[in-house]
Amino acid sequence: MDTRGSRRERHRLLLAYHEAGHAVVACVEGLRPRLASIVTDEEAGTLGHVEWRRHLRFKRNTVPTSDSRVRLEPRIMVAFAGAIAERKSPGSRQYYWIRANDDLRRADGLLTYLVSSDRQLQALQRFLWISTEDLIDLHWDAVERVADALVVRKTLTGAEITALVLGDLSR
Repeated sequence: MDTRGSRRERHRLLLAYHEAGHAVVACVEGLRPRLASIVTDEEAGTLGHVEWRRHLRFKRNTVPTSDSRVRLEPRIMVAFAGAIAERKSPGSRQYYWIRANDDLRRADGLLTYLVSSDRQLQALQRFLWISTEDLIDLHWDAVERVADALVVRKTLTGAEITALVLGDLSR
């Protein structure tokens, strides 16, 4: 029996949930996603991706401010959201860590702008991870809608993502 098709479909579904997690949390946190895609970008080395409209620039070795926390914490949560949504998705076999390595490295890099010790880093990382888990749980219906749409369409615009998420927020 040829299982490649079912394995490929299972992989596509997990990837769709992963990217949907990023997209939904970005939308809920006000980052205005520009698009979400489960199309492999070999040039960028990604299996899928979510883009949002504004990119941040921060100077290293600066003292964290409340403004930097407000600007960075949602982006850290977006980075965590892919792994969390993928782990919660149907058929997940705990492989999300392999695909999420870049996301988790990105989150750790952003966290270093906000803390001055390893102890603070671990505490803030744990707090934001739990906060992201709660956000994914709260908006799971939207994650499923976005994932389902990604499986069918492969790429969604920001307007499509927003419409799918707003269906969840209007309740």
